[in-house]
Amino acid sequence: MPPSKQSFIVGGKWTATAPSAHRHFEIIAVTNDGFELRCVVSDHRQTVKRTDLRDRQRWLSGWRAITSR
Repeated sequence: MPPSKQSFIVGGKWTATAPSAHRHFEIIAVTNDGFELRCVVSDHRQTVKRTDLRDRQRWLSGWRAITSR
């Protein structure tokens, strides 16, 4: 990925849709396989593949309130 795109993505905000204590994340690094995300509440970190981050069943862009289904 070109460096100009990387700097735009770092700092991006995402919401995990799966029920968990870790809901709101921020991209802190771009890796070869995807992105390193940090939970803003607990400082939990995880690596997510690019294809997984595009899956709207698992991730939503921005920080969003998730209503129970």
